Amino acid sequence: MRESFCGCLQGSTRKRGQASLIGTRVTMQNNRSEITPLPERGALPLWNRRDLAIAGFFFLIAVAVYLYPHFLGLLGGVEYDEGVYTLTAEYFSRGVLPYRDIFLAHPPAGILAFTPFILLRHALAPDLPAIVVVRWAMAFAGAVAVAAAFLGDWFGFAYSLLEELRAEPESRDPSPVHLWPEHFDAAFDCLEGDRRIGIGCSPGDRDVPEPYVYVLPHDYSAAPSSDYWNATAFRGSILTLSGFVDGDDQREAVLSFVREGRRLMSQ
Repeated sequence: MRESFCGCLQGSTRKRGQASLIGTRVTMQNNRSEITPLPERGALPLWNRRDLAIAGFFFLIAVAVYLYPHFLGLLGGVEYDEGVYTLTAEYFSRGVLPYRDIFLAHPPAGILAFTPFILLRHALAPDLPAIVVVRWAMAFAGAVAVAAAFLGDWFGFAYSLLEELRAEPESRDPSPVHLWPEHFDAAFDCLEGDRRIGIGCSPGDRDVPEPYVYVLPHDYSAAPSSDYWNATAFRGSILTLSGFVDGDDQREAVLSFVREGRRLMSQ
């Protein structure tokens, strides 16, 4: 018997039709594999409202300290590298090629990132100093990085939960976990026939403007009558991020929610 432990997404080696193996134990015996969840996963919790408020407060302070002097026209104190990137991006936006037409000892990523903002300045505010535009671009990039970090936390949380649920024996006939392009939600199906359900985690959409977990019967007419089915955008049930993020055990709250929907559809 051989055992292997998988603590991360095996996306690069996953074969078609085979699920990822986050937080699971794969036992190989007689050339057959059995997938069971690990007893201890240690998944990091999502940030709660207090954490987000503290991080947002300090982020806004940093942006204000960084940008405020330039609103007053105090353009002194430009750092050397910052000036090089800004001036080179300005030249590049006018057709001058770094490394060929002018000397540049820096990598091109910063130049390529700042140039679209410089071009926008040419079109909308040509009198605005280029350094101000670049610093706004850097603040914008910081905000995007914060949003990307949150999405990474959400999908890490989501895949860990889905793989645990998928490995449970109550999730009969499970499909692989897929990331669906329509709403960018991670989900899998389980149960048989008209009792089959989709279980997924969405980062939010037009109808539900925050991340949420859902249970979606394929045939809603087969679903037992229950107050559990609370979704308004579709026939199913949802648990929004605001409904569990401040709880003592976020993971258990989501697992209990999904297991209840699966239990109802298994009756």
